[in-house]
Amino acid sequence: MFGTLIDRRLISIREESNINGVRRDHLEHLPAEVGRFNTQVCVVALMKRIYLVRHGQTKWNDEGRIQGWAYIDLDDVGRRQARLVADYLAQSHPGIDRIASSDLPRAVQTAETIASKQPFEDLSIELDDVWRERDFGVFQGFDSSTFFTDYPEYAILENGQAAAERSPEDGESYAAFDERVRSAWDEYVRSVSEAESCIVTHSGVIRQICAYVNDLDYQTAIADVSLENCSVTEIRVEDGDHSIENSNRRHFLENDQTESA
Repeated sequence: MFGTLIDRRLISIREESNINGVRRDHLEHLPAEVGRFNTQVCVVALMKRIYLVRHGQTKWNDEGRIQGWAYIDLDDVGRRQARLVADYLAQSHPGIDRIASSDLPRAVQTAETIASKQPFEDLSIELDDVWRERDFGVFQGFDSSTFFTDYPEYAILENGQAAAERSPEDGESYAAFDERVRSAWDEYVRSVSEAESCIVTHSGVIRQICAYVNDLDYQTAIADVSLENCSVTEIRVEDGDHSIENSNRRHFLENDQTESA
């Protein structure tokens, strides 16, 4: 009798027909039929790699304006960046079997470009508003370079938790945004069965995931975690432990000399 309830996602089948004497078609019925077998099954923990991709550049990125939940398309540079990150993922991580994305246009357009590449053409994009950027409410479209000087009550670097808990009109506080991202990340990690997957999202979301993984406070995360358009951050999940393997990877963008179309 098997001594442990077996999660099918943790079974590594190394042969087409059987594993340790148990037929593959029998494995399809575990754990419901676990009592039928009197042998030992090889069970290994599945290591997951999740690639977090920031969307390509938009006109508002170029102008330094707060985007939040605004419906902004990629600009010419952003579309080129999306093609380059798609090429990079197809060449370096062809095993990606799942693509999720924020439902905001700049993320969707980036995800669609990735999904148009072989070997990802058969994958459906899972759109979900949990991966949206922080909602800045009435402040969307404001100049990001002067915003926190003009509105210091929202400046987390200077005012810490009090600023993090303040909500813009029709928007969400940084603390609420962080909680949304953490909850979404926990649920995704629990649900994903693919060894390699990709989430196309926003700089704020990726920053807070990195903060969650590395146990950083808001101020440290904002000051230290920088994410460029179409950069890739790789997180490894194994045995319940999360670790950042690479952050803000973008060499595939820097080496390109193509003029934006």
